[in-house]
Amino acid sequence: MFLVAPASGSSAFSSSNDRSRFRLEPAHFHSEWEAAELLNGEPGMPGAALDTALCSMGEQPALRPWVDRLYPSSAERGFMGAGFAAHCRSWWWVSYVVASGYLVGLWVGSASMKDRKAYDLRTFLAFWNLALAVFSLLGALRTVPHLLLLLGDFGFEYTVCRAA
Repeated sequence: MFLVAPASGSSAFSSSNDRSRFRLEPAHFHSEWEAAELLNGEPGMPGAALDTALCSMGEQPALRPWVDRLYPSSAERGFMGAGFAAHCRSWWWVSYVVASGYLVGLWVGSASMKDRKAYDLRTFLAFWNLALAVFSLLGALRTVPHLLLLLGDFGFEYTVCRAA
């Protein structure tokens, strides 16, 4: 497996890594944001994999086997998230509606069950917890290797601070 060692020095991110201007200007918030400049100083190209999408690092022979294992499908290797991120930014309010509905549901559920006999949900809840554990394990198996590869190759600051 990869050994995660701190990278020496500091990553000098260009001003294109600062995304606050997009959040502050309503006209730009819902549009696709341009790609940030790459670490090597080259401009990020819309529609091209950035250096954070490790599949673009196929030129490094030592990484190629890991990239093929981490991203087995062409959909993962060619995913460009700018359009998806713009779509999610236009639906930002949905999370507040869902959270409010959840809180109302907790209050209504507690009030309606206060004078009733409790349901026997032991088997269902055991299955539910097992399903959540399996889902979490599969999620960790897909994301932790990517995180370790970023940390090992680019260092902590890049992994945490780079604009995606």
